[in-house]
Order: sequence, then C-alpha cells, then structure tokens
Amino acid sequence: MAVEIDDELFGGNITVIDSDVDAVVVAPEPDPEGDFCQWFAFRSRDVDGDGATVRLDTSGTSWPEALDDYAVFASFDGRAWERIETDRDDEALVFEHPSGVELAEFALWEPYTPARRRRLAARMRRARGAQVVTLGRTVDGSDLDAVHFAGGERRVWIVARQHPGEVMAEWYADGLLERLADLRDPAVKALRALASVTVVSCANLDGSARGHHRVNALGVDMNRAWLDADESRCPEVVAMRAALEQSSVDLFVDVHGDERTARAFVARSEGNPSYDDRLAALEDRFVEALAEACDEFDRESGYPIDAPGEADLRTAANFVGERFDCPSLTLELPFNGAKSGWTSTVARSFGARSLAAVLAVLDE
Repeated sequence: MAVEIDDELFGGNITVIDSDVDAVVVAPEPDPEGDFCQWFAFRSRDVDGDGATVRLDTSGTSWPEALDDYAVFASFDGRAWERIETDRDDEALVFEHPSGVELAEFALWEPYTPARRRRLAARMRRARGAQVVTLGRTVDGSDLDAVHFAGGERRVWIVARQHPGEVMAEWYADGLLERLADLRDPAVKALRALASVTVVSCANLDGSARGHHRVNALGVDMNRAWLDADESRCPEVVAMRAALEQSSVDLFVDVHGDERTARAFVARSEGNPSYDDRLAALEDRFVEALAEACDEFDRESGYPIDAPGEADLRTAANFVGERFDCPSLTLELPFNGAKSGWTSTVARSFGARSLAAVLAVLDE
C-alpha cells in the first residue's frame, strides 16, 4: 500500500497524521482561530496500484456525533461525485481508495467548483431580466457577486453559504437560480410580477477556497457579524448590509447546512424585539408552503425558540428581520440526510421547489 495525500484542490483541507502498511491516517485542519473543525477535501494518489484504506480521525471535529453513519463523498474520475461506503471505527471514518484508481478525491460534501460558478454566472447574464452585480470585494480581493432578477415592487433577498463548509447551500442556490431564470415557468412569472429577487449564491468565497468550515479569510464567522461588521475583517457582510439598505427587503432567507439534522428545517425570528403576529403569520406561510412542496422538509424540527427580545442580532436573519421589519428566516439543510440521501442533485431540486414558499409569502 502506497498513497500520497495532498490538499492541492479547490477547498482542500487535510493533514496526514500517519501512514503504514495498514492505512493512511488523516485529519481535517481547524479553521483559523481554532473554533471550528469539520470540513475536509483532499486528493489521494495511488503509487503502486494496490489501493489503500483511509482513516479520517474525527476526534478533533466540532460535531463528531454528526459523522455517525456518515457517507463520505468521492470522485474517481475528477468529474462525478458520489457517496461511498464509509465505516465508523472508534474515532475515525474509514473508507477505501480502490485499487486500480490512480487519483481519487474525497470530501465531506460534494465541492462546488469555481468553474461551475463561472458557468452559472454566464447563464444568468444571458437570462432575460437578470443581472450579475458586484456587491463588494472579499478579504482576498474576489468580487462578491449577486444575481438580481428585475420584477415587481417587493424585494426578496436570498443569501447562501455564509459558512463555507455548508456547501449544500450553494447547490441549493444553483437550483433556485436556474428556475428563476426560466420565464416560461408560470410560478416564476408570478413571482417576478410581484417582486425583484436578489440571490447571493456564495457569500463566503474566501473561506470556500481556503477549505474553512465556518469562517472567512480572517477567521470571522460571518453569521455572527451582522450587528457590528467591520470593513477590515468582514467586508462581505458590510457589502451585503449596504446593498440591503439601498434596496430594502420584504422577505429574507439565509441558507445554511446543519451538521446534525436528517431533514431540512427553518429557524424563525420570533426572538426579535419587534416580532409580531403579522410576521409570525407570514413566516407560517413560508413553512407550510415549503413543507407541501418538499418532502425533505420537516416543519417540526428546529433550534430552541428564543424568548421574546432575546434573539441574537449578530446573525443575518435576526438582524435583517429586525432592521427591515420583514419575515426573515434561516433555512437549514442536512449534510447526510435520511439514509445518506442528500446529494447535490437533491439540494438543487430542493432549491428550485422552494420557490413555492417564497411566492406564498408574497402572494397575499
């Protein structure tokens, strides 16, 4: 057995702990500041053609319990990704680099590549009534882009992947954007007659490229920075807040991934100081419509409900809901899903079908 491990791929994150005749032992590296550790992505090159057993040490991960019964993603041709058979052995995930496969790639979740992002942006630029706009620059100097669909007077904002390891959120946005660009779709026509829609499909570009799980290039958790974001440490949130101030917003959805859930769920803004019956009714519409459109959604699950006035206004949904007096929700998607069923295909489909919930809130 002889394999060479590296993290020289987009979003790569791994360190080699040990290598012997039985297995190669690797572990994900923690985010800057050391508060979070979960994301991994790496390449494995088979030197002698015999394949290898890979043991991924989970003892330092932030949510080790979330990796019980987990199925790792792998690509054996550099293009297609699939979940592979994965065992849980003490404090490790155990899986195989198959014999006869020279180069394999493994990841916590199917990566969303810059090439796919560029192709999607090109399609959006060609879509009628759509515009790719740059909101600002990231710490590393990348353009923070959004897709804006011109429409009615209402304003809808959907932000995805503030936490880079929650890559399923960008796949969700991919499916939603593809549907929003299709004006032959009656639901899309109805929505765009009511509202203009702005989608930020990857809010944390730097963290995604660097292989972080929760933070940007400087170790800032963007979804804890909305109340007092600093231009020098979190320009991404500063840019999104400025754009929201310019446009205003009538419905805000912040899309994430939750490591421990088996089905998608929503966290509402009921702990905001100004939360009232009107906002509760509008958020109810979103939840009920999403449950009807998507079997993968669980209306009963969620985080503990904040007491009135006790919401954490550092988070995007709570901050925006309070600032703009609008329904504002955090949508959490699963990493593994029931029977390891969550893949990019499911996430894209879920994104497309979730348009029904957006329309339900606006179509009074």
